[in-house]
Amino acid sequence: MSGISSVLLPAANVSLENTITYNPSLFSFDDKLILAPMQGLTSLFFRKAYHECFPGCIDYAISPFISVTDGLITSKSRKFRDVFPFENKNSLEVVPQLLGSTSKGIISYGAILQELGYRQFNINCACPTKCAIKHGRGSALLKDLKRFDGFLNDIFKNVHQAVSIKIRIGFDSKADIASLADLINAYPLKYVVIHPRLAVNLYQGSPDYEAFGFLAERLQCRVVYNGDIFSLDDFLQVKQRFPMIKDFMLGRGILQNPLLAAEIRGLHFDKNMLKTLFFKLEDYYLKLFLEVGETERPFGETERRFILPDRQDKIAKALSDKMKELCKYMFGNNFSSIAEAESLSELNAIVTRMFL
Repeated sequence: MSGISSVLLPAANVSLENTITYNPSLFSFDDKLILAPMQGLTSLFFRKAYHECFPGCIDYAISPFISVTDGLITSKSRKFRDVFPFENKNSLEVVPQLLGSTSKGIISYGAILQELGYRQFNINCACPTKCAIKHGRGSALLKDLKRFDGFLNDIFKNVHQAVSIKIRIGFDSKADIASLADLINAYPLKYVVIHPRLAVNLYQGSPDYEAFGFLAERLQCRVVYNGDIFSLDDFLQVKQRFPMIKDFMLGRGILQNPLLAAEIRGLHFDKNMLKTLFFKLEDYYLKLFLEVGETERPFGETERRFILPDRQDKIAKALSDKMKELCKYMFGNNFSSIAEAESLSELNAIVTRMFL
């Protein structure tokens, strides 16, 4: 392992200088900032590295979705690794999210999450991808409100945990938005995360604040705002427009600017912590790519064996590709030079020079 490990640069020696400049007009201590679920991006390793670099900035995270499938599955399955309690020590608090098309599947997976110690979970009713819709999952659940009602009714009759949902303002039309609100009010949801776009619009166009406001006023449970908060100004605009909202979900904005949550809270971190975050992420992904033949133990504890040195080049390439994927968000302004890096060591050198 020494060969591939040698391309890793040590994390920057930067102290966490937290200077609270509390201003109630910017942020209330009652407010919460939530890390959004983004498949392949805000998984375990991002949450751990982020929490180590920017403690006190994010209140909790919702995990990237766990896909509900047919067949026998147990709490020891790798499918649940992202939320294994053992793996999530010293990390952001996480609420598992499930993506499924049937109440039976959600109920079954909810029971497994309860076995793992989770007292709540979130159901993804917002994913707009073609794959999710094709299989009747995510935002496809909003196509037929009668079916959605039966889906939720069955779940609440059979689960023993708190349940929240993540939704959009509709599938291809807002025509049923009042009925959607009434349907949601029929169930004791812990909270509802609302992305104010139609599913068919994906992430294009501007958020529909009017539709969000309608739902926020009508719903009886706690409401979380999610969508297009990329800067402190974006946050303030949403906060001022919807002063009753106390929970805000950050997704692409936190990836593009990991300091965003700190800026919202009025906390100061040296910008070199971005470099520290990058290399912490690289170190975590290196450990992941080196693992083979895991023997699973209860609650995610694993016995690990490591690969032979002759595969280090392949691992270095996989690690470089993964870090470039993250760099598209974290260092978008410099991505053209990052994309041209031919090796992991070259990529690391480019990132290091950015902070000189």
